[in-house]
Amino acid sequence: MAFLRYSVIRIPALLLLGFALALPAHVYAGSDEAQVFLEKGWQQFHKHRPAHYAMAQRFFNQAKEADPDHAETDAALAALYWRGYDEFWFNVLGVGRSDARLLAKKHLEKALEEPTARAYEVDCRMKSFRAKHEEALAACRKALALAPEDPDIRHAMALALVYDGQPEEALLHIDKARQSDPQMEDYHGYYEVMARFFVGDSTGAIAALEKAISANPGLWTFDEGLQSATCNPCIFLIAALADNGRTEEAKRLVKRFMDHHIDWTITNEMYYRPLRLETDIEHLTNALRAAGVPE
Repeated sequence: MAFLRYSVIRIPALLLLGFALALPAHVYAGSDEAQVFLEKGWQQFHKHRPAHYAMAQRFFNQAKEADPDHAETDAALAALYWRGYDEFWFNVLGVGRSDARLLAKKHLEKALEEPTARAYEVDCRMKSFRAKHEEALAACRKALALAPEDPDIRHAMALALVYDGQPEEALLHIDKARQSDPQMEDYHGYYEVMARFFVGDSTGAIAALEKAISANPGLWTFDEGLQSATCNPCIFLIAALADNGRTEEAKRLVKRFMDHHIDWTITNEMYYRPLRLETDIEHLTNALRAAGVPE
């Protein structure tokens, strides 16, 4: 199920024999009480709505209190605060955006003292955001080696590959994520729209996001909660529409988006898109320009 998370259990007697045992995170070397809180937290986290992120935060903090030294609790908190930072849901976590980033960094550093698949995944996402492409891909490979069926890790790898200029390879990981958990279509579609945009398949990108929105109508909207949150996939819907020749539709969406984000510009947007290839930078910039996004 989607909320099961993966960790590595280290048993000294087996390690002496050269074995390593990898098990789901809901079976880890920590207290039973912390395990219960972690599972409840992941269930809330994967509902992908602001109010549920706040509930996940409560459960993850309770897990941390029950078992302060277990790396999986820090990995969970790192994932949560980074999601709040990256998707602008930080306000529901009771912190500012810069604080969300710093808390993610703090918990990740602790988690990496005893790294799990989740810790490597968050490390991949954070390094990708900082344009450390090779390091990001290496971290995601470590995560996949521990938990190859985890859809969140597949998504992280897909994002890292898109920013590294490998959208075709990213689509393969999105397909594997979809096979692992068909119920996460809202997020499969989010990552697919980016990958398809950069392979030049604007029609497929639009269809992917429409499918994602139908899977979770309240998630990626222009009118629900955007005063305090960005709509990452909406950016690529706008770009894909412009790329597809549907410029007037794209311009109408830009106007609706800017009702909530009056300071949105191409320059600001590209700051959050650490694309390695100049051709990808030009592709997205030109599409947003065609849609009427201010410079």
